[in-house]
Amino acid sequence: MERLYFIDFEASSFEGYPIQCGIACLPLTGPIIHETYWVRPTGAWMLQHEWDPEAAQAHGIKMNDLMDHGQNPDWVCEGLNDHLGDNKVYCRSLDHDGRWLTMLYDATGMVPAFTLERYSELLDKLGVGYLGHDHLANEAVEYLTENGFEVGRRYRPSAVMMAAEVKMARENAV
Repeated sequence: MERLYFIDFEASSFEGYPIQCGIACLPLTGPIIHETYWVRPTGAWMLQHEWDPEAAQAHGIKMNDLMDHGQNPDWVCEGLNDHLGDNKVYCRSLDHDGRWLTMLYDATGMVPAFTLERYSELLDKLGVGYLGHDHLANEAVEYLTENGFEVGRRYRPSAVMMAAEVKMARENAV
């Protein structure tokens, strides 16, 4: 199986705008490679969509931090295209991640070089049903903890968690 790519977005609210994008690459051998982008919101996004304080608390990202340390959408899209190339990129929720990806790229006039695919379809190809992957999740948390990742109740970004789950599935298949 080739090198695999994963993506996950966090948003200002369930119907809001993207505030964080995490990507991960699972090479054939070696450690998981990952990158996280904080997205500085556009003025139009802030006028048209809400900032949910509960979502901000869940993500641990404050608006002031986004404005001070976030990158503009052009920079984020260029980085995503550079890192992900013309590959298939797996996400947990094609509906939500796809909507936030579209919003991000629409703000720039750019087009993603990559295509989004359902993570559940990758698990099916690996012979692990999406609903039956709990054992992989436990092994993935153990792997991430042993390799210096901070793993809480829900690991952020989940792109790294998906990569770790697939890494465990590959190792169990051998």
